[in-house]
Order: sequence, then C-alpha cells, then structure tokens
Amino acid sequence: MGATGMDCQPSKAKQPFLNPPPNPCPEDPPWALVQRVASSAGFQKSRRLRDFLLYVCERALRNPESVVHEQELGRAVFGKSSDFDGSQDTLVRVQASQLRKRLQQYFASEGTTEPIIIEIPKGSYMPIFRERVLETTVEPDSTPTTASATSPTASTATQGSFRNPLLLLSGISVVLLVLCFWLWTANQKLRQRLTAGLEPQHTYLVLSDSNLTLFQDLIKYQLTPTEYETQQFPALADERLHDPVSRDIARRLMIREYTSITDASLVHRIGVLNALHQIPTDVILARDASPRHFTSHNVILIGPRRANPWLALFEDRLNFRSRFDEQAPVAYFENQAPLPGEERKYVATWNTLGYCRIAYLPNSNDTTKGVLIISGTEMGSSEAGVEFITTERWVRQLRTMLGVAGKQPAPYFEVLLRTHLVISAAPSFEIVAYRVLKF
Repeated sequence: MGATGMDCQPSKAKQPFLNPPPNPCPEDPPWALVQRVASSAGFQKSRRLRDFLLYVCERALRNPESVVHEQELGRAVFGKSSDFDGSQDTLVRVQASQLRKRLQQYFASEGTTEPIIIEIPKGSYMPIFRERVLETTVEPDSTPTTASATSPTASTATQGSFRNPLLLLSGISVVLLVLCFWLWTANQKLRQRLTAGLEPQHTYLVLSDSNLTLFQDLIKYQLTPTEYETQQFPALADERLHDPVSRDIARRLMIREYTSITDASLVHRIGVLNALHQIPTDVILARDASPRHFTSHNVILIGPRRANPWLALFEDRLNFRSRFDEQAPVAYFENQAPLPGEERKYVATWNTLGYCRIAYLPNSNDTTKGVLIISGTEMGSSEAGVEFITTERWVRQLRTMLGVAGKQPAPYFEVLLRTHLVISAAPSFEIVAYRVLKF
C-alpha cells in the first residue's frame, strides 16, 4: 500500500494507518461502502469518528485475521502517547460506542438502500461487513421465506462473529406491536389476524444496564438521561467519590456492559412470536440507545428506572411514577392521583415485596408508534411483568378490566402489579391498580 492509495489486489501486510485511500477499487464493494459512510453528513461532523472508521475498516479488509487493540487505536487514531493505558483512559471505548451509534444512524437514514452494512460488535474494535437482511414477504396460503442471509463474499471479517453472546442475543427479536395486538386478540386466531390486519413496523427492544445500578449505588446518585447518553461515568466517579479505591472500582465497573436474565427472558418469550411473523426488530442495550430511538420507532423498555435511565423520558406522562430514595435506600412507585382504596406510595421491601409497572403509551412525536414499559422496583418484579404481559390468561384479565371487547384495540394503559419475591423461585403477583390513559 502506498501512503495515499489502495492497490486493487488486497495485501496481507500489517501496515499502520496513514491516510484514507482516495480511490477505492471498483471491485471492492466493502471499501467503496466505507468511503460513502465516511463521507456522509454524520461523519463529516466528527473527524475523530471518521478516522476511527477508516482505520479499523482498512485493517479488517486488508487483514481479516488481525486484531486491533485499544492501545493501538489510542496511539494511531487519537494521538495518545506510547504509554497510553486504556484501563485509566476511556477515550477509545467512548468513541467506539459513538461510532457504533453513528453507523446505526447512517444505515437507518442515508444508507437505507445500502446492500451491505457495517457493524462493530461489542467487545471488539474490528468491523464486520454483512448483507442487509431483507424483510420477509408472506403471501396468503404460502410459506414464509427469508429474503436473504449473510453471504460469505460480503464480508471479510465475519468469522467468529456469532460467538459473541450479544450478537446472538440481537438475532432474537421482540416486537411491541405483537404484544399490543395480542392485548386485543388473545385467542387462538392470533396468527391469522396478525397477517391479515397488522402492518409490521420496526421496533427497538432496549435492555437494562445492570452495571449502572451498582455504579449508582457507589456514587449515591441517579443519572439523568443526558448524563447517561454522554457516558459521564468517569467524571461523576471523580466528583462524588473521594476514596481513590472506590473511584477506581466505579470507573472499572462502567467499562463493562451487562444485562439481566429478566431481559433475556423477555427476548426469549416474545422472540418466538416475532420470528413467526418476521417483524423487523433490533435488540440493543440501554447504553447504546439514544433519543432518536424514542422519537420515530416502536420501543419496548425493560428494567428498573435505575438500570434504564431512558424511562425518565416517559415518567411525567404516567400516573404511577418510579422513585428511588438514595439514602434509605428504597424503591417505590408514587401514585399521582390515588383512587379510593389505593395507596399514595407503593414501597418495595428488600427480597420480600416488590412492584412492577406495565404501561402502553404513544410515542411522544408520533401517535402511530408506541412505547411499552415493563419496569419493576427490582429484577424479580420486572420478571413478573414479563410473565404478565406474555401470558394469555393475564392478558385476557387485563382486557376485561380495561373494558375491551371482541376485536377492539386496547387503549393506552398502565397496570401496577404487587410481586411476592421468593429466593430461587419465580415471583407470584397480583394486580393492585390500573389506569386507562388519555393522550
């Protein structure tokens, strides 16, 4: 490779990144794609992210077997010194997270017609190139067929990608519309009614960030959605923790990303329905979400408020609002307008009693899109919410309570469950309050 050009015959030499090749070979669609993405509006606003993208893509295309390390990126892309330590400086990880978001934005907007998409899997800095999976078309009295699959010629860096648990998880989709439609059908003709009367729409399932709960326990502070989106974890740790050992623990804690078994249970339960009806859905972690996901798509939000800060975007539109007393500490739901027989606060008791709010409401910007919230005071109560919304018996009871008959669509609603927590056993629950919401 020369300093400014890429040869038409790919080289296996491991050479350092110099300048982005200006004249990609016509025979190399992945590199031509990289150039289009790097020239898009989203990347023109950030030289750092553009250089990051070009560096890792060039490495992946020239030598698919190579591995790019954090220290290498710090020095080669971001100009860090030779003693750069990624365990102390989160710059590369933060920029990688931003790069993943920019790539998602590109392929959801300017790049919607691109036949190949670029992804950077979690836990790696090496991109993969794969064919865009087209939506499945189902004709009456015909067998659904998948329009495309990953092609071995479309990628030079896909080997081993399915060994990543998050990629495997993202292959199992869930869909808000299926759930909502289930609320007003709830009978043996679910499949026929879905295919006959429902237009599938793209949905995001946003899984909770389990490490965030531990981080907030350490700093005694609940992050706002803005602080969470911009990943102000190191700054908040430095500001609120005076003990250097505690600061180091807090910093290291937020380097890693985990979700709960409850979230996986939701994916498992609804994934079967989604796969059956071929409805496009993305499963993402809360840390990879952004406000754009909540303004133009159907969304399912799962987990306690402290593990999924995006719930704060919808709290003021609900009657039962999630609260957490950092000093006590205790989680509870605050009843804004108690009805006769209802309590002002529904306070959880550690390992014994909890509460879960299930709410269905319109997207704030588009009433044709919806938001489904399954949020407990802790993981066990959220699990009860998953059981409630995916069990026909409970859905039928909810429809009766809401006054929904026949094929009528369900109104916007919220339901509060009281959960009885038992160690090593699924929680039992009961409905304690509900509302029909007006917007």
